[in-house]
Amino acid sequence: MDKGVGKFHYSNSLKEAEKEKTLINKYLVYDANKNQISDAWLEYARNYNIFDSKKIVKDKIVLSLNKKDLDNIKYTCWQAFFENKKLSAFEDKGIISVVGVHKVMDTVILKPNSEKTFYIIKYK
Repeated sequence: MDKGVGKFHYSNSLKEAEKEKTLINKYLVYDANKNQISDAWLEYARNYNIFDSKKIVKDKIVLSLNKKDLDNIKYTCWQAFFENKKLSAFEDKGIISVVGVHKVMDTVILKPNSEKTFYIIKYK
């Protein structure tokens, strides 16, 4: 079974990241009213060789969350920040991914537009 030799793969859910053993940290997602609305996960990438053997790639990290939990937002231009550093954020197949995140980042701010703000906070 060809899983995409040479491609980086990331999980579609927290459960999948746990199952694949690529999970680094769990995060909780809050809205501006301090209501927990979702969870997120920080994980390593994985890739496969021609024999479908998995390898975890520890220098490729992404923070992911399911878009369906974010109040049916239809806006697709995402912004993410850690302190004063702007991070890259994008949506693909219902998953919002934030790249440029490091293991030590405890709070990431996610903004889909100027009216809403979400806080992604590391679960301790």
